[in-house]
Amino acid sequence: MPTPPDFTAGTALAAASLNKIGLWYVTSTTFTGSSSVQIDNCFTSTYDNYVVVINGNGNNTAPQNLYIRFVNGTSPDATSIYGTSGIYSTTAAAAQAFWSSIIANGYIGFIGDDTCSVFATIYQPQLAKKTSWNSLTTSFATTQFANGNLYGLTTSTTAFEGIYIFPSTGTITGTITVYGYRKA
Repeated sequence: MPTPPDFTAGTALAAASLNKIGLWYVTSTTFTGSSSVQIDNCFTSTYDNYVVVINGNGNNTAPQNLYIRFVNGTSPDATSIYGTSGIYSTTAAAAQAFWSSIIANGYIGFIGDDTCSVFATIYQPQLAKKTSWNSLTTSFATTQFANGNLYGLTTSTTAFEGIYIFPSTGTITGTITVYGYRKA
């Protein structure tokens, strides 16, 4: 088992040691008033697993669902390959669980007109295996807020190269940043 790098004050840092450290920035995009956001070529053979961070807001006074589709080539895969389950709560209802069945998009978060934060780990999207994800999400809106843990998978073994994010209704404004987990 590899050991984590050990850095000593006052010494030069070796590139080989620095290359072993955690998450690496892949790409970021900023958008305003968009009905959807697509990031192409963010999944490559450089990394197996990724983190996607979404910060922004929508234009609805109550939190809406925020969906994900994976991109194959240049087109989001809109076939019924996505299944999502999760536990969430809102200011209007106590915590509850759900399962979406297999549909044409996966749930990755919630978004309202105040603020939205999503931290999602995407597992093996660029490999010819089923892609899965889990996300932590919080959304504030004028009339209520929503937060939860969401878990999803694809039934497809397609190697995907990008992501497509969109709200159930309305538009989104903000930033999406993608990081790759360093492979040993």
